[in-house]
Parts: sequence; C-alpha cells; structure tokens
Amino acid sequence: MQAVDAPSVDLPGAGGDTLRDLMTQALGGGSGGAGERAGVTTGPTGVRANAHQPDGQEDDEAVWRRRLREEYSDGEGGGGDSDWGGGDAFGGPAVEDDDAWANRLWKEMQQRRRAAAAASTASFTANLREESARRAAEAEERSRRILQEEQAKDAAWRQRTVLAIEAGPAEPPLDLVAARATYDMRWEQLEAATSTSVAPRAPLQYWDIPWPLENPHGASSSSGKRPPPAHAPPPPRVDALRDFFLVGAAGPGDIKKRLRVELLRWHPDKFGARFRARLEAAGHEHRSCALARVTELAKVLTQVLSTG
Repeated sequence: MQAVDAPSVDLPGAGGDTLRDLMTQALGGGSGGAGERAGVTTGPTGVRANAHQPDGQEDDEAVWRRRLREEYSDGEGGGGDSDWGGGDAFGGPAVEDDDAWANRLWKEMQQRRRAAAAASTASFTANLREESARRAAEAEERSRRILQEEQAKDAAWRQRTVLAIEAGPAEPPLDLVAARATYDMRWEQLEAATSTSVAPRAPLQYWDIPWPLENPHGASSSSGKRPPPAHAPPPPRVDALRDFFLVGAAGPGDIKKRLRVELLRWHPDKFGARFRARLEAAGHEHRSCALARVTELAKVLTQVLSTG
C-alpha cells in the first residue's frame, strides 16, 4: 500500500540509500536468521547492509521496515514482527514490488475507465431514447394536424360540389365585348324613350334597366310581367366592373370620358330624379330593388376611381 504524500522510492535517505534499495533488501533477505543477527543482510541484488549499530538504536533498514509495517497495518498499531505472521522477512504477507503495484494501478485505472465509458454509454442511450420519443411525438402531432387540414379541405370541397349541383349548370363566361355592345345599345334605347312625351308615364321595371356585366343573351328590353329578383344580386367586383367599363378604351382621354359618363349615369340621386316616376309606375318592388342595386353600383364605381 502507498501512504498519502509518501516519499519517492528513488529519493536517497540520510544514509545515502533509497527506499527502493531498502525495500529490495527487506524483501529479498530470507527469513531473517543468522545473517541478520550477524549484522549483514544480503539480498538477491547483492546489496549489503551493515546491521551493526549501538544498542538501543535502529538502523535504516529497521526504520523502514517499521514504517512499512505501519503503512501496511493502516495506522492501527501493528506491533512488532510477530504481528505479521512470520511468513517472510517481515513475518507477514509479502509486500508487492514495483511491477505488481504498477499492474494493480493499471488494472484499477482500466476498471475506472470502463465504468466511466459504461456510464457515458448509458447516458447517451437514455438521451437518444428521449430524443427519439420527442421526435416521434412531434411527427405524430404533425400527421394529426395534416390529417385534420385535409379532412377540412375535403369537407369544404364536398360542400362546394353540393352547392354547385343544387345551383344547376353555370353560365358561360361573359364576353365583355359583346356584353358592352349590348349595354351601350340598351342605354341608347332607354334614353331615346325617355325623351318622348309618353316616356315619363311608361313603367320602368327592374329588368328594363341595362345593368352592367349582364349576359347579352339574357338581357331583354321587354320584361313583360316578370317580377323583380327576390334577392338582390351581389355587387360586382371592382376589377370586373373596371374591365367592363373600359373595354376597348382608346387612351387616357377615352378612359376619363367613359368613367365620367358612368358616374353621372349611376349616381343614386341623379338616377332617382331621372327615373323615379317611371319606377313608381312599375310598382314598389321594382322601384326599391332598382334603387338598391344602383346604390351598390355607385359604391363599386367609386372604388374603381380610387384604385386608378
């Protein structure tokens, strides 16, 4: 065993001998018989140690033997030589040499390294399992969210499909050029009829008004006894109304002229003052529906002007 802060085995003592030399003499001196009593101890290395000392004094070898016994007994007062059992030069278990001590230290160091490596591996494995569990939970959450989104899209598509089936076949795309030509022609007819003497008393029904963005095949100047729509149609989009009014425009001047004409035509007050009597002659329902749609058109036309 090696004490804490023990001196180096190669450090010479007061007599010039090192601890290694003294340990070699002590471990290789036999059973401590007549040679030791004669004052000469010869070890396997051929080192001679003079044991003749005055009575009552210990030589260097005896001092180191006593210190080694104390270190081996772990400070418990190992007593004399008889406490060691008499198996070797110290009467007890053999003290390990430098090679054995180095081998033992190496084995202990390897054991500690293996224990540290095993602990590190266990910690890494635990962290890896925790990370894998976290990623699996995140992947499951993403899959659940994607499934909900796809189910919502599918439900919305089914609802649109059902509404489209209930609404019947859709109208063909609007031909802006043909629709604008029909729109201008019907307005010319309406203004010409208004200038006659009988026009102020002739009923002007909802369907007699040339509304923008109407399919030219469905528009008719003769509505007969057709009632107004039960629900007002939604207001047109700003871009659709702009494209309709400006289709075929010849330049900036033509654009300004067209928009000024439409502003005066669909101004709610001016429209009401111009056609109120004829709308009232057609009936309250025709009048209220027509004026409500004129107001919506005026709002969208104002947005067309503001967006350029």
